[in-house]
Amino acid sequence: MVCPSADVWMPFPLRKAVQQVRRACNRLEHGTKH
Repeated sequence: MVCPSADVWMPFPLRKAVQQVRRACNRLEHGTKH
């Protein structure tokens, strides 16, 4: 699973959503290993 990058410019509301997605993605990547 590849987390979205925060380096891409995006409108602020979308940026907040992407931050939440990245946080969940990082939790999946580094937390539980299947």
